[in-house]
Amino acid sequence: MTAGVWGSDTLVRVVTAAVVVPILVALIWIHWLDVALLVAAVLLAWQAGREYARLAGRLCPAAGGRLVPLLSGGTVLWTGIVLRSGLAGGDELPQLRVLTAVFLVLAGVRMASSDRDIVALGLDFLGVVYTGGLFSYLVVLHNTDPCGPGLITFLLVVVAWSDTGAYFVGRKWGKHPMAPRLSPKKTWEGAVGGLAGAALSGVALAWLVRRLGWCASYPETCYLTWAALAVLLSIVSQWGDLFESMLKRAASVKDAGNVFPGHGGVLDRCDGILFAAPVLYYICLLMPEFMTSC
Repeated sequence: MTAGVWGSDTLVRVVTAAVVVPILVALIWIHWLDVALLVAAVLLAWQAGREYARLAGRLCPAAGGRLVPLLSGGTVLWTGIVLRSGLAGGDELPQLRVLTAVFLVLAGVRMASSDRDIVALGLDFLGVVYTGGLFSYLVVLHNTDPCGPGLITFLLVVVAWSDTGAYFVGRKWGKHPMAPRLSPKKTWEGAVGGLAGAALSGVALAWLVRRLGWCASYPETCYLTWAALAVLLSIVSQWGDLFESMLKRAASVKDAGNVFPGHGGVLDRCDGILFAAPVLYYICLLMPEFMTSC
């Protein structure tokens, strides 16, 4: 591998992942750490809200502020409490109810302020939906019977290897820009690398599940199904990456934050996951046979 691909920035990324991944695995799979996992999700949503508020403030001085991260974290917290207490009815998503209250709060605060900027209100509500509403799907997936932790693992593995494939293939062979105005460094070659990385990781995970006898903790491990879902989630996650790039481009910033060395902020690391999580959830609703543990 050439030095241009395996540079100091790549090494920092690898070291950060080596620290974060074991912690994440423990939070997802150790049952008595469920509360810690919810707290972590709330903190991540809060930090994502802070990063979004910073971007929104550069787009509209009246937007952003402390209310956006508080409501983002509160949305995830409410979702987790409702699911853990069994108060959610049927297929109803708790975050959909709380987002209505979020809008009323934001509208009331905006009307009571001296600056009644409707654009700022729209940006703030978008921020809570983006960082709080979408983050809540991770909590919903983790609480999905009978294999919530397996679903989260599948999602994170596929998106991570999609990002990895896109990163390395794009740096090595990328020549044709995919969205030059939004993210000049993203190429069609990198996008294809992302699809390949996602598909291979999905098949590899399915093989490990069968080989190591983890079937009770995962959905039905049909190789073709997992590969197809991995490709779909890769497409959606790359779409999420471009959406965040659009926000950063409009705000004229390189990274949304610097929480994770080599990876940027929470939004920089989770942009693809935030878009892919609801897609995986609704796939599970539309394909109940997929949720039958093998």
